[in-house]
Amino acid sequence: MGNYKAFSFFNNRALFILALSLFCVNHDSVAQEIRASLDTNQIKIGEQINYKIEVVADSSAQIKFTEGQSFLPLEVVETSLDTLTAKEKLKFIKNYIITSFDAGEYILPGQTVSVNNYNFYTDSLAVKVLDVEVDTTKQKLFPVKESIYYEPPLSFNYWVLVGILVLVLILLVLGIYLRKKKSSQKAKLPPFEQALFRLKELDQQDLLAQGEEKRFYTVLTEALKGYVDQEIDARALESTTSEFIALLKAKQKQGKLLLENELIDEFELFLKRADLVKFAGFKQGKLAAQEDRKRTEKYIQNLKNAIPAPTLEELQQDEAYLAAQRKKQKKRQIIYAGLIVLGVAIASGVAFTAFKGSDFVRDLLVYDSNKELLNQEWISSKYGYPEVKIITPKVLTRRLENQINKADVPQGGSVEEFYYGTMSAPYHIVVRTMVYPEKTQFNLDQSIAAIQQDLEKIGAKNILVKDEDFTTIDGIKGKKVFGSFSYSLEKKEQTIRKSYQILNFGYQGAFQQIILIYPDQDSYAQEITSRIVNSVELNTAKK
Repeated sequence: MGNYKAFSFFNNRALFILALSLFCVNHDSVAQEIRASLDTNQIKIGEQINYKIEVVADSSAQIKFTEGQSFLPLEVVETSLDTLTAKEKLKFIKNYIITSFDAGEYILPGQTVSVNNYNFYTDSLAVKVLDVEVDTTKQKLFPVKESIYYEPPLSFNYWVLVGILVLVLILLVLGIYLRKKKSSQKAKLPPFEQALFRLKELDQQDLLAQGEEKRFYTVLTEALKGYVDQEIDARALESTTSEFIALLKAKQKQGKLLLENELIDEFELFLKRADLVKFAGFKQGKLAAQEDRKRTEKYIQNLKNAIPAPTLEELQQDEAYLAAQRKKQKKRQIIYAGLIVLGVAIASGVAFTAFKGSDFVRDLLVYDSNKELLNQEWISSKYGYPEVKIITPKVLTRRLENQINKADVPQGGSVEEFYYGTMSAPYHIVVRTMVYPEKTQFNLDQSIAAIQQDLEKIGAKNILVKDEDFTTIDGIKGKKVFGSFSYSLEKKEQTIRKSYQILNFGYQGAFQQIILIYPDQDSYAQEITSRIVNSVELNTAKK
C-alpha cells in the first residue's frame, strides 16, 4: 500500500512537470516568431522612420498590436497592417511611421504584442535624430520681418449675395414706381379722353358675354358721371340720378352748360334704366345694352360740346393749377429717386456690415488719420544722447531750447525733446532724454511717481494709472506706465477720453521717456502704439 502511494505521488509530479514543459515550449516557440526592425536608425529633424513588427502565427491566432503614441517622445504619424501567407501560416506585419522634430538620441521602447491573449515584448531599439546644419557662409541671414495684417477679400458668394439683395431692392422700388407712373399717366389724360378710354376698356372686357350686365352699366354711368365730375362739377360722381339731373339743370340755368331740355331728359331715362339693372336686377338684354354703350359715348360728346369756351380768367386759373400740379409731380419724382438711393445705400450698408463688420463700413465712410499713419511707410531714427532708437510713422521734430520748460531741466544737467503732434491731435509722440550731472543718485521709481503730476500739468483729468516692468528688444529693463485720462478740447468745447503709454528708463546718469498719447478705444492708434513700443532700442552696451 505504501509503495502504491509513492508511485502515485511521483506519477502525478511527472505529469505536472511534463505539462509545464509543454506550455513553456509552446510559449517560447511563439515568442521566437515575433521580430521588430527599423529601416534606418538615423534621421534628420522632420524625416520619418519605418518601424516594423512581424508576427508569424496560425491563421486562427488572435493578434493585437499596440496603438496610439507608444514611442514618445517620438511621434507616430501613421500606422498600417498587412497580412501574408507563409508556409501554411500567416505573417502579420504592423508598420509604424515615426518622426521627431527635436534633435537627440532616443531609445524606442519595446512594443507589446498580444498572441492568443499572451503578451510578448519586442526589443528596444536606438535612434538618432540629427539637427539640420546651416552653412552661414553661403546663406545670408536676415532679421525677422514684421507681420503684416492681410485682410481677405469678400468671397465670390458674398459678392453675389450682396448684388442679388441690392438688385432685388432696386427692382422692387422700380416696379412700384412704374406702377404708380402708369396710374398717374392714365390720370393725366384729359377728362374727355379718359372717359372714352374707359369705354374702350369696357369693350375689351366683354362683360355682356359673361352675363355681367350690372358691372357693364356701372362702368357706363361712371364714365358719364366721371366726365361731368372732372369738367363741370366735382359732386357729380357721388350723386344719385335725381341729384345728377338737378345738377345739370342748375348748370344749364347758370349758363355753364349749353344743353337742350330734351337731351337732359334722355340722360335721365338712361340713368334710370341703369339703376334698374344695377340695383333691381333687371335684365336689359345684350342688344339694348350695346345701344346704351353707344348712347353713353354720344352723351359724353354732347356734354363736351355744351361746355362754353373758358374766359381769360379761367384759363389763367387753369394754367396756375397745372403749374402747381407739375411742381408737385416733380417733387414726388425727386422723393422717389431719393428713396431708391437711400434704400440701396441701406441695403449695401447692412450687407457689408454683416459680412465685413462695422469697422470696414466706418472706414469706407469716415476718414481716419490714424489709419493713414498706420498704413504709410514708417521711419527708423535715433533721438537724443544717450540715443533712443524707435520706428515711427513720421520723423519727430526737435523741440527748441526756449520751448522746454526750465523747471524740467535738472540742475547742472540737460533735456532733449523730440515730438510729433499735440495733445489735441489724434496721435502724440514725445521722446525725452534728461541727463543728470555726474555722481547724481537717480531714482527711477521717484521719477515714475511724478508722471501723474506731469499729466495734470498738460490738462489731463480723471487719470487712471497702472505700471509694469518692461524690457526692450535689446534687453534693457525699464518701467511702463499706462492708463487713460479725460482731456478737454479748447476749440470744440468737448471732453474726450485718451489712452497713454509711457516707457521709462534710467541708466548712466540719464532718464529717458517715450510718451505715446492717443484716443481711447481707437484700434488703429493701438496698433501704432504696439509697433512703436516693440521697436524701442537703447543699446547701452555700445555707449
